[in-house]
Amino acid sequence: MAGIDMARGLALIGMLAVHFGPKDDDSLLETIYGLPHGRASILFAVVAGLGITLLTQRDRWRGQVRLASFALVLLPLGLALQVLDHGVAVILHHYAAFFAVGAIAASLSTPSLLGIATVMSVLGPSIYFAGRAEWPDLFGRSTVDLLDNPLEIGEALLFSGPYPLLTWIAPILWGMWLGRQDLARRSVALRLFLIGTAVAVASLLASHWLVEMFGATRRIDDWRLLLSSYAHSQMPLWIIQSAAIATGLLGLCLVLSGFAERLWFPLAALGRMVLSLYVLHLVILHAFPGFLNHRAVEPAIASVLGYVAFGMLVAMVWVPRGRGPVESLLHATAGLIERSVAQRQKARRDEKEASAR
Repeated sequence: MAGIDMARGLALIGMLAVHFGPKDDDSLLETIYGLPHGRASILFAVVAGLGITLLTQRDRWRGQVRLASFALVLLPLGLALQVLDHGVAVILHHYAAFFAVGAIAASLSTPSLLGIATVMSVLGPSIYFAGRAEWPDLFGRSTVDLLDNPLEIGEALLFSGPYPLLTWIAPILWGMWLGRQDLARRSVALRLFLIGTAVAVASLLASHWLVEMFGATRRIDDWRLLLSSYAHSQMPLWIIQSAAIATGLLGLCLVLSGFAERLWFPLAALGRMVLSLYVLHLVILHAFPGFLNHRAVEPAIASVLGYVAFGMLVAMVWVPRGRGPVESLLHATAGLIERSVAQRQKARRDEKEASAR
């Protein structure tokens, strides 16, 4: 678990870099700073898929109820946070859709998870490309919030915005497949690191070679867009490359967690409170514009380091005593719903037994 928490902590750090600073690449420092853009969020998705498997593999029914409960909390929470003026495309309400689908996919076999994840890495982006070219108003819609009508919210979760389920289902299912592996074995973790790194490099080179051969474009109706791998393009090579990077980082974290675990505890603690720290940074961005986010890369780096240090300090004190506040809300709600469902099932069984008598 420490290695998984470390990967989640790295995803948070990468996301903070995206939200706190510029996305330019005019200098080497800006290029390095911008590496998490479009990759940190996929790392979150892969680790979330892994978490879905861990939650459902011992008691699938109970895990599925908990995932549905999480979705019921995250949907209104994410939509409400999107109303705030922070300039961030909130991902939490999209996780409601991810968890709902994950609850259903938990019943699939391990080969089926791998097969569907592989197919959807190409098919999902291809359908997205065709749909956006044909129906740009539907597929090209920006993110939605609590003030939008339910139909628009549902369409956005499935087809549009920065995290459409149509394309993001691939990293979720890939993470679920990873959760079925023996991640406690160091050889498995090392294999994930090596294979993830190799696929990431290969997909990056393939994209560059294809773009050099056929030309680059960002037009939504140009087939050459399918060859691109730029951040949040929703195209196959971006999905594959980002999921491969996430796999490599996860493998690296799993390997490192076996050595000097206390050294990595601050990062792992950060990962265990990631939801609360995510919500908090949105509130700060809204309440204090310009305090954390900057247009220049140097003060942005200082903001990221400062918030990470603050988050680690809070997490190291809080985590040994329990879950973070938002995490506690999720699990408390799930517990209530789980008990309610169990009581209803018991009442039905009692009624059947009484009728049989």
